Amino acid sequence: MLNIRKIICVFSLFMSSLIVVGQIRIQKKANLKYDNLAYIDAIESYEALVENGIAQDQIYKRLANANYQNANYQESAKWYQLLFAMEPTSYVGEDLYKYGVSLRSIGDFETSKIWMEKFSALYGTEETEDQNSLVYLKKINQQSGQYSLKELSINSEESDFAPSYYLQQLVFASTRDTGIIAKRINVWDKKSFLNLYANMVPKGNDDEQIKLFSKDLRTKAHESSTAFTKDGTTVYFTRNNFHDGDFGRDKSGISRLKILRADLVDNKWTNITSLPFNSDDYSVAHPALSADEKTLFFSSDMPGTIGSSDIFKVAINTDGTFGAPTNLGPHINTPARETFPHITPTNILYFASDGHPGLGGLDLFATELKVGKKLQIINLPRPINSEQDDFSLIINESEKSGYFASNRIGGMGSDDIYEFMELAPVQFSCYTDIKGWVTDRESGKKMATAVIKVMSLDNNKEYNIQNVQGNFQMNIDCDFDSLIFKVEEEGYESASITVSGGYKEVLDSIVVSLQKKTEPFKVGTDLFKVLNLNPIYFDSNSSNIKQLSYADLDKIVQFLKENPQYKIQVRSHSDSRGSDTYNQWLSEKRAESTVQYFTTRGIEDYRVSGKGFGETQLLNECSNRVKCSTALHEINRRSEFIVVE
Repeated sequence: MLNIRKIICVFSLFMSSLIVVGQIRIQKKANLKYDNLAYIDAIESYEALVENGIAQDQIYKRLANANYQNANYQESAKWYQLLFAMEPTSYVGEDLYKYGVSLRSIGDFETSKIWMEKFSALYGTEETEDQNSLVYLKKINQQSGQYSLKELSINSEESDFAPSYYLQQLVFASTRDTGIIAKRINVWDKKSFLNLYANMVPKGNDDEQIKLFSKDLRTKAHESSTAFTKDGTTVYFTRNNFHDGDFGRDKSGISRLKILRADLVDNKWTNITSLPFNSDDYSVAHPALSADEKTLFFSSDMPGTIGSSDIFKVAINTDGTFGAPTNLGPHINTPARETFPHITPTNILYFASDGHPGLGGLDLFATELKVGKKLQIINLPRPINSEQDDFSLIINESEKSGYFASNRIGGMGSDDIYEFMELAPVQFSCYTDIKGWVTDRESGKKMATAVIKVMSLDNNKEYNIQNVQGNFQMNIDCDFDSLIFKVEEEGYESASITVSGGYKEVLDSIVVSLQKKTEPFKVGTDLFKVLNLNPIYFDSNSSNIKQLSYADLDKIVQFLKENPQYKIQVRSHSDSRGSDTYNQWLSEKRAESTVQYFTTRGIEDYRVSGKGFGETQLLNECSNRVKCSTALHEINRRSEFIVVE
């Protein structure tokens, strides 16, 4: 009996070891598939591991991202929820953001708002107060009815998107299987590689007229998103990094996207060349031509990109050469994705983004690119946008019609092309109704005799504003950058507050509190506390000050201008993450950058100095090798503004 028990025990251990070895093998294969962007296969393997009781935050994270990359937002939200329930330490801000987008895309706006706020708090993004809130959604819904919509019969059961105008044709990209082209499968989403097709009728409503656009441009790689010159003799289009029958790849094995140009000669597309700013190390895709054909807009993750992908523009010289690509900047580009630009003859830029506030997934936005005019980013209302991905919009302004693609519920395939009619133009002009009141800081009572002055930082223009029993109100075109409200009252310290422009039509609850005059500030006083400033944020591992901190630094500028008798020292501190030497260096650079901010705004250099302390003056016990939460480390990462004279 004893021998039998030993045999059973040994056999059980042997079988258990086989199971463990098998699971390790499956996970290695799943990781390899994921790293090679074979997301659908990776999902199947990871789900098999979970079904067998393997619960790891890394598996949940990869399941969430793989589903997110394929716009399976219901599934990505599920796996992100399981990931964060484990309280992982390995997540990054991108995970918080993608969870928020996934929740928004399935209609859970309130929970999405919570996670977006966590992302904003931890990573210092310029999340607006109403982003993801029901207030903003109500604003979007109030604009609905500006468009009528219909799905086209050219759609297939596969992916159809990226429409473009070509003479009297509609050219688009599709993964459909015509039976004519040898079918090759893309491991990312298990769909066929993209090819270009053309609908040979003007309005795109006869699927029998669809044919392959050109054999001259077709390869074994993806071809998509075209932009044609008006005479139809030049095309810019997107293709994988593919040359002489082989895929070019970056160091991680990814075949990036490139924009190519071709000329029509004797009814044949020839002179196919790669644009000079393409690279094996990043993607350049989705071209759009300006009306004068002197500027090319495109999407890329090239160096200098703010988010996952940004929109750039580049000059096309008269000799056919190109200038240097220029990023369109942080008003348009966000830490997330901006892609599929389209520019109209009136310089309205349409683009897709999941970084600006919207309904979910990629939404379509519009903005006017006019010199001297503040950019207003407009979310196109329903039925253009939905809770799913909406992208690759083109419009004929003279006919007030256009096309875009969406993977919304109810379509024929995974992505479908829709035709729309513009019933009312996009409204970019708006006004801001600013309301607030003045109070005594100690008692909270309203101050009816305080004098209120308003200065525009755009043009130094002053506005008259009336104090009515401690209340004030003004109406201004919301095409402004910043306003400074300065309030004065005898026996009180003057106070000011900066209001930034934005999409809000009503901005209320501005409270300016006045403090009774006290003794002069003593040496050692920290203006950060006295002026009740928000934390000063910098770009990650950089001394570049984030724009959202300008308003707080401007309060110190205002204080120093109003009190020329004071001198201050900027003291920059880091947390303990990273080496002591690096943290010391970075804090010194950030102190220098902050001092430079003040001197470039008119503060004499002898009145401000800076010093970096690295991690030598921690406010808690989170020193080297002490495990602490992100929030505790955040306490140590600070700037002080100490009165020294």
